[in-house]
Amino acid sequence: MEAGNNTPDAQYAPGERYGRVYQINYLRCIFCGLCIEACPTRALTMTNEYELQGPTRAGLIYEKQDLLAPLEDGMLAAPHPMVEGTSDGDYYRGDVTGPTAAQVEWVRRTRPEDPTLPKAAEVAK
Repeated sequence: MEAGNNTPDAQYAPGERYGRVYQINYLRCIFCGLCIEACPTRALTMTNEYELQGPTRAGLIYEKQDLLAPLEDGMLAAPHPMVEGTSDGDYYRGDVTGPTAAQVEWVRRTRPEDPTLPKAAEVAK
């Protein structure tokens, strides 16, 4: 992973830095979960689904675009602040089920052109 600095004109994640280059090399991965603990936006999760084979070695090196899951209907695109009064554990347990009005307002102020805003605003009401 290579970090980049957020600027007022280019805010990719909450905080000062973001993952500019993100790569998981499954040829070297031992499934320890440290990448999940280090992820500042709770974007990484682990499941019991994995496959450690592929037709080429290059196919087992995942770039950021290979790791992104599609947003479900009503989800608010990242970055946005966490739901007030929650912890990372609440997200992992599935206790956070949708965006809040405060999150929608934060995204509206910082990224008014975000295409997920209209549906997320409906869900947050």
